[in-house]
Amino acid sequence: MTFSDFVLERLHRPSRILEIGAGAGELTRSLARAGHDCLGIDPLAEAESGVLTLSFEAFSPPARTFDAVVLQRVLHHLNDLDGSLTRIADLLRSDGKLFIEDFATERMDETTANWFWDRWKTIGVTRKGAPPADARAFLTQWREAKRDNHTALAMHDALLRYFDEGTFAWGAHIAYELGDPETEPLEVQAISRGQIAALGFRYAGALEAL
Repeated sequence: MTFSDFVLERLHRPSRILEIGAGAGELTRSLARAGHDCLGIDPLAEAESGVLTLSFEAFSPPARTFDAVVLQRVLHHLNDLDGSLTRIADLLRSDGKLFIEDFATERMDETTANWFWDRWKTIGVTRKGAPPADARAFLTQWREAKRDNHTALAMHDALLRYFDEGTFAWGAHIAYELGDPETEPLEVQAISRGQIAALGFRYAGALEAL
């Protein structure tokens, strides 16, 4: 199931949706095609993407403007978790929903790093470039690159303070990192067998219980 499908199956009426950190706007457009009124914002958005070139910090619509807010691999970057979630809650209507897809930096252990690196080596050069010399070098690079990101534990704890949780589910993330859709079924299988840690998660919550 795509993240778009995850969101759509939980929206039961045409909704006004804000996507924070919309990038090139793929998710915003997908939700719009399903009949929702969607606005994407991103400080690095290009004009042709249809996404508003604006940071979340500079975005200041009236309170209670949106039925739903979505963040796809963005929450771990936001400096002030509590402040950001307070603002999101203020933007949502009384029954507004929050949908998140993100990942756990802290769950990358040696076994998972070995699997990740081996898959990367099998594929060869990806959007991440060429694989490091070995899995140990990869794990060192991962920890350095992600050290300023919020952990999944910190994100989840903050979400529980502001929203009623409907869904929190672990899943794949390595396929996204490699930019390789063919990796995803292999990753899901390895997770289900307990061979590697699930790095990705999806969350659905609301100001009132879903």
